[in-house]
Amino acid sequence: MGCVFLRVFLTEKCLCDQIFHRQEISLCYNFFMLDKRLMQSYQARWEAVKKIQDEEQRFASLELRWRQLNAAYGLGKSLGFQHHDADEMKVINRWANLKEQAINRKTKV
Repeated sequence: MGCVFLRVFLTEKCLCDQIFHRQEISLCYNFFMLDKRLMQSYQARWEAVKKIQDEEQRFASLELRWRQLNAAYGLGKSLGFQHHDADEMKVINRWANLKEQAINRKTKV
């Protein structure tokens, strides 16, 4: 991951340095967005990063995915995004009852 990311980043930096030294554009707080080539380079860099992340995710183990899910859940809980809804508990209880009834029917047959 690091090699591809670094190569794309350095390409973008070299292009930026060339434009800056030739003074094709004036410097301002968002001069990176003013040049079409820089914008394309910026987008290409993040597309390359996304491809690598997608590939890493595709080959991730179940254990790693489970840890990532737990980390996301823990973050949401610590930030206060978890809420308890009475209707939600009714649905959970209903599904538990249906599951129990299905198990009882199998054992009777």
